[in-house]
Amino acid sequence: MEYPVYFKRKRLGTVIFNAVMLAVSVAAAVWSFVSERDFTVFAIAAVLFLLTLVFNIFLAVEKTFAVYSDRIVCLSRFLPKMEITSEELAGVVYASEMKDVLKINYNTDEFDLEKISGGSAAFAELGEGMWTAYISKKDVDRPLSEVKYIIESIKK
Repeated sequence: MEYPVYFKRKRLGTVIFNAVMLAVSVAAAVWSFVSERDFTVFAIAAVLFLLTLVFNIFLAVEKTFAVYSDRIVCLSRFLPKMEITSEELAGVVYASEMKDVLKINYNTDEFDLEKISGGSAAFAELGEGMWTAYISKKDVDRPLSEVKYIIESIKK
């Protein structure tokens, strides 16, 4: 596998919706202006839709997560910062039956569940760790099964 692997948000639907609403608002504002009616409400709506369109485009191009050959890093400005090394990674499981959220279990040097439990291999087999991080299917542009496979491939 070629590292790093970058993930971005899925935002195509909201970008298209905002673009359509912006076009409708601009058309209504122009029509109101030409017909000499009050166009301020439509102009304000157009500005608001333009701002949300710009924000959603920014979210669509922003990288959310990067998986390197030795760690996982959160790159997004709007998600909790995390960096999980391959040594800290305990396991990756689905957080719900709907398989729409991944739960990344990991340990840190200070709190290693296997060390705390006296070296019990049962925790390693379960893929449990002291800490968890979550990746939603909205936060990545690939199927979660593929994301899970990519993350599991760096585990040492």
